[in-house]
Amino acid sequence: MFIFTSYLKSSKKLLNILLNSTLLLNYILATDLDLITPKPKNFEDSSHTKDGFLKKDINYYLEKNDALLWSYYNQVIKQSKKQNYPIYSRRYIIDAKSYSELSSNAKQMLRGQIVFASIIIDTTSNKTLNYSELGGISIKGILAQDAEEKNAKKYFFKFDSRYYSDLEALDKKRRIYAYCILPSFSSCILIGIHEEW
Repeated sequence: MFIFTSYLKSSKKLLNILLNSTLLLNYILATDLDLITPKPKNFEDSSHTKDGFLKKDINYYLEKNDALLWSYYNQVIKQSKKQNYPIYSRRYIIDAKSYSELSSNAKQMLRGQIVFASIIIDTTSNKTLNYSELGGISIKGILAQDAEEKNAKKYFFKFDSRYYSDLEALDKKRRIYAYCILPSFSSCILIGIHEEW
């Protein structure tokens, strides 16, 4: 009797651990048990992979957030033209094209501020990402608002190494959004990719 009782107690502990585990939730989502919501036949959920796990892909989040980010980017362009810069974390935000059109003195006054860019990676060269363990990742791209121009100006942006797998998985036709520190468009971070800190 004692053996059966101790086995039952340890089984309950194990069951409690499993029930509280996210692994169990992922297992339920990955199987076709339909314990949460029955799905119609031929149902395709683009927010999950084929095995049921949530996607953590840059393309998924950029597609999901593109309309909002593009609207925000255009608002920053409008305000930059009027020199009524939005402020983030006590720094002015200016769009990349407006910044490139400023005089040298005006650029000097914005040193250390943030440039906001919507970028399409330049795919004309064989190597779109340049990686260095010490220097991070540099990409060459054009501004999204200039994408239709034949001779659009090319810019270089420098990102931290942590973005390598995201940028490598990126659909190269997709717009990416970045905040960079002026004046050299270095120390860039990607915006709208659901980055976890």
